[in-house]
Amino acid sequence: MIALPLLPVLVPLGVLCAVRSRAGRARKVAFAVLGVAVAVPLAVAVARHPEVTGDALAYGVGLSFAPLLLAGYLVATIGSLLFSGDSGLRLLGLLVGAAAMVSAVLWRLAFASTWCALAAAVSVLLLRWVGRPRPA
Repeated sequence: MIALPLLPVLVPLGVLCAVRSRAGRARKVAFAVLGVAVAVPLAVAVARHPEVTGDALAYGVGLSFAPLLLAGYLVATIGSLLFSGDSGLRLLGLLVGAAAMVSAVLWRLAFASTWCALAAAVSVLLLRWVGRPRPA
């Protein structure tokens, strides 16, 4: 449950730190700012209203503007990967984006829990990305 407000901040900041090229830096910063803007109300809402439905956390956090926050969340996390300028991170963004779509279609009520599980499985790509040789 703690990942819900943290990931929209940590993913764009991770991309900003990991991909140090100046190209697209303003865009990377914009994704990080969006992530913070989304994380603040999510952190407050999750702390106040966690919901468990069956075997999954539903994250029905009682916000009237939840669809807007979800859109901001997905743009901050997936967008930062897609526009990172790095082919490995772009592939990760494509796969995580596909996982988000599958989760939305198949498990609408438990979207966050299922998407997080699929995104975690896809993040194995990060092991490959971290271990690859870097240009000097």
